[in-house]
Amino acid sequence: RRIPPQNMLSVQPFFFLSLKKSLSYENSDMRKILIITILSLAGLILEFFIFNSVFKWFRPNFEVILVVFFNLYWGSKFGFLTALIGGAVKDSISLSNFGINIFSLSVSSLAVTLSKKYFYHIGSEASRVPMVWAVALLNILLQYMLNLIFRSYPFGQVFLYVFVPEILVTGLVAPIVLREVRRIVVRFSF
Repeated sequence: RRIPPQNMLSVQPFFFLSLKKSLSYENSDMRKILIITILSLAGLILEFFIFNSVFKWFRPNFEVILVVFFNLYWGSKFGFLTALIGGAVKDSISLSNFGINIFSLSVSSLAVTLSKKYFYHIGSEASRVPMVWAVALLNILLQYMLNLIFRSYPFGQVFLYVFVPEILVTGLVAPIVLREVRRIVVRFSF
């Protein structure tokens, strides 16, 4: 009977431990991606029902709120992923050119990543809501400029009927949505 050397005994448990750890990280990332996808679809459905049933001007941009939330909560990688998924979901039903929402939300995610280094106070709702307003403004401006490439829109009407209502409503519902999304994420994350 041969006894294996000591270093062989210690290598085998370490290998299984690291494999188990890496699998749990992959499952965690996949769970996060699933949560992001489900919440993006739910946000789009909610926007659609609010727009068609309540008021035409009462249309918060839930995708912008989700991009800000996931960028601050899980980091810039998942914020950018939220922008890609949310933009693709919005572009899939949009009558505009495909890719405008993906691009504008991706740039908005980058803006959140840059601004959280200088303006965001961790755990402070007082700094999250102004960030949602600023990102909503940036997102609307980017979409307007990108749409101007293909078609002309009168700025006065767009400002009155799109900019102001969407930025105000998104900023007003942001604290409630951020709190509820955090509750959902904490419940289903791990």
